[in-house]
Formats: sequence, C-alpha cells, structure tokens
Amino acid sequence: MSIIVSGLTHVYSPGTPWATVALNNVSLEIADGEVVGLIGHTGSGKSTLVQHFNGLLKPTSGTVIVQGINLGAKGVDLRTVRRKVGLVFQYPEHQLFEETVAADVAFGPRNLGLSDAEVEKRVRAALAAVELDYEAVKDRSPFELSGGQMRRAAIAGVLAMEPEVLILDEPTAGLDPRSRAELLGYLRRIHRERGITLIIVSHSMEEVAAMVHRIVVMDKGSVYAQGTPREIFSRGTELRAIGLDVPPLTRLMLELRARGMELPADVLTLEEARAALKACLVKGEKQ
Repeated sequence: MSIIVSGLTHVYSPGTPWATVALNNVSLEIADGEVVGLIGHTGSGKSTLVQHFNGLLKPTSGTVIVQGINLGAKGVDLRTVRRKVGLVFQYPEHQLFEETVAADVAFGPRNLGLSDAEVEKRVRAALAAVELDYEAVKDRSPFELSGGQMRRAAIAGVLAMEPEVLILDEPTAGLDPRSRAELLGYLRRIHRERGITLIIVSHSMEEVAAMVHRIVVMDKGSVYAQGTPREIFSRGTELRAIGLDVPPLTRLMLELRARGMELPADVLTLEEARAALKACLVKGEKQ
C-alpha cells in the first residue's frame, strides 16, 4: 500500500477557544499505482488530509503510514518522506522563483546533492513529461511562459524529485479549457509511464470522473463514501445533500430518468450517453 491512514484526527488550535476539528477518525488506504480522486465541499477536510501524507501536518491522534514509513514514529526523517511524496498545491506557479526554468526545476534534485549530470537528466525528463521542450525553455524566465506552461513547469519541479506518490490540489484551477485538457492528458501519461500513485483533489466532478479509479468523498472531516466513479456519481441526490454535484452528463441522465425515461444512473461518457439514449428511443418506438 502507498498510504494507510488509521483513525486520523486533526484539531487546529487545540486547547484554545478556536479549536477546530478538521479531521475526525479518518481511515483510508490507497494502493500503489492507484489514481484516487478526493472530493468534498470547502471545509470538508480534503486539503488537511493530504497535508498529512508528506508530514506537513501531524496527527492529533491516529496514524499515517506512507510507503511503509510511520510518519508519527519518533525520529522519522520527513525529508525521506517528502522525496517519496510530491505535493503540488493549488496555483503552484506562484511558487516559481528561480531566474530560469531549468534552475527552478533543478532546485529540488540539486538540494538532494545529486551530480550535475543526474540533475540535468532529471530536469530533462521532468520537462518532457509535461511536454515542455528542454532546449526551448531551459534558459527562459519561468515568468515569460504562458499560464498553462508555468503550471506545467511548476509540476515538473515536483516530478524531478521522482516521487512515488504525486498529490495535486485542484491541478486545473484557473486554466482555460484547452490548458485543462492538456494538463489532464499529461497526468494520464505520467501515471501510465511512471506507474506512480496519483491523488487528485478537485471540485470538478467531470475531471474526476474522467481521471480516477476511485473516489473518496469527504464531508465534515470524515470519509462520507468511497467507490468507483460510477458508484459515487450514481448517488446524485446524496451528493447534492452534502453540497456536491455530479458531472454535467450524469446530471442530464438523472434528470431524464426523473422524467420517466429508462436510462442508467451511472453514465459518465458521451459515448455511453449516446448509446443509452439510442437504446431508450428504440425501445420507445417498439412500444
């Protein structure tokens, strides 16, 4: 298992009048190579949870084991954990700071004490993974890039550390539709080629449905539900009750079902919707 969470509780400002329970007895397992979507309304505990996965936050109680390392164990080397777990925050381009793209992507590997040749190898591979041409961008200021390219350069900086787990918090936030589609395509290829575990925190139900193997739904600091995209998004009424929604296509199918059409509740793709509507219309004509 990549990550095993048992009875995790986290309280902000404990012992004060401002104490807030952000996570309440969360238990969860994420397998090696899995792609998991983490969804929930604002304040549900998503970001607090993933910040425990690389030791940025420590449990108030419970345990978090990442790649076999108990993050709460005495004397644990969090630097080792953070090499294994890459965390890409929302708007990661705001964290770019070096004079050139190559220097920015190289920052993490260079701090590992790697040779110049190994650092360059990692920088080239990381930029290639997000389809940024090394020769074209290596000497450019990251701030001269487009918004989508800056996002990709920032992600490349995390990939250059060669993590075994990659966590992305709202990876497409603020991008135009084309840049969103391209970035999701790069993430699919990175997972396919590197086999790393991906954890995607997102408010976009459509993106989650298209990307992940399993969805974990958070509500009020606890795991509300988990299952495949089909299993989760067929529960549209329940999701709306906790402030979430389903992908637009699934919502359309559910609304048509409510009007009496015999359609499945777990449609996720346009191809499935076409086939279901065609079958329903053919059946109606025969009747």
